[in-house]
Amino acid sequence: MTRRLAGARGGRRGAVYQQQPLVRFADGTFTRASEGSYYLAPPGGAGSTFIAWASSNVLRYDAIDGSPLALFEGAQTNLCEYSEDLNQASWVKTGASISGTTATAPDGAADCNTVAFTASATDMVMRTVSGTADATTYVTTVFARRTSGTGNVRLRIVGRDGVAATSADLPISTTWSRIEYVVSWGTGATTPEVGVINASGGGAQSVEVWGFDVKSTVTVGSFASSYIRTTVGSATRNADVLTYASLPQVMATGRWRAEIRPQRASTETVNPLSASSMFHVASAAESFIGLTTTSASAFSAGATSFTRTGLTYSRHQAIVLTPDCGVFTMTVAGATAGNGTGAVGTSPGYGTTYLRIGSSYTGARAAFARIGEPYAA
Repeated sequence: MTRRLAGARGGRRGAVYQQQPLVRFADGTFTRASEGSYYLAPPGGAGSTFIAWASSNVLRYDAIDGSPLALFEGAQTNLCEYSEDLNQASWVKTGASISGTTATAPDGAADCNTVAFTASATDMVMRTVSGTADATTYVTTVFARRTSGTGNVRLRIVGRDGVAATSADLPISTTWSRIEYVVSWGTGATTPEVGVINASGGGAQSVEVWGFDVKSTVTVGSFASSYIRTTVGSATRNADVLTYASLPQVMATGRWRAEIRPQRASTETVNPLSASSMFHVASAAESFIGLTTTSASAFSAGATSFTRTGLTYSRHQAIVLTPDCGVFTMTVAGATAGNGTGAVGTSPGYGTTYLRIGSSYTGARAAFARIGEPYAA
């Protein structure tokens, strides 16, 4: 099933510039064959609601930094069962206990668990994880906040090799934060485990914990994408894809721009040119505009590329890409390094075109970014 976007969900809501957009997201056909989470606002304190859920085939406008832009992500799976319910017997408590179950969770539900740690640094809450692979790195994340004051907690992994690995102390306060740990789970026959452990220095504290997420980094790199909730078994968030039957002529012949805020930093890379195509204009040959995993920005068609190399940026950094298909230049603004205008190639010779946002037309190159509607520059 597909759904055309309602004007209230698309159109100007993600707009950065005041001009009329070349492409309105509300006019495309959007698909995502699963629910998806997104930020209503930056994380807040006790009782705040900053995570929401979009149903299947509804485009998300994520405002993790207070500026809502359309969120596009590739498919990923959370392998951690009962990601929000630490009361389950499968979550084994060692020293620590669950002292409450009705705190307000980041999505507004009154079902958040509060973990009571004693003064021991070995207090922990752990559970087994199925579906992992040998010699694979996973990123583990969870939302956490102290009920008072500031302090630390750690994330703990027991890998497939049976070796326990513990993160450094991760600072938390009364404002929610999403802490993470990226580590290889090794090779072996041991059933892996994941969980939260008290700070290395110990100390009694009460910590609200919600939303454990364990994802493989094989195809997307070691960064935290949107949270996926689970109950029994794993759960998958499918890819966000927005398609149009045709490409606005100016996108092939003129100058235009789009704001892109990548979920990952330029240091969190995966296979070159394979994971982060933001706009994909398909004709006889594949073409794309995006922040690639080689820290370059590119708009290409056939043998011609619009590119700026040496690009560096942080997670969610606001970057504006301006390709000029009339004189074959690409301008990048807003990055930490690599900004400016560069000349590129010769006429790309577009031919019959159509537009896909969220991944390459084959679906093999998924975007992990928030994107604003493209505008004439």
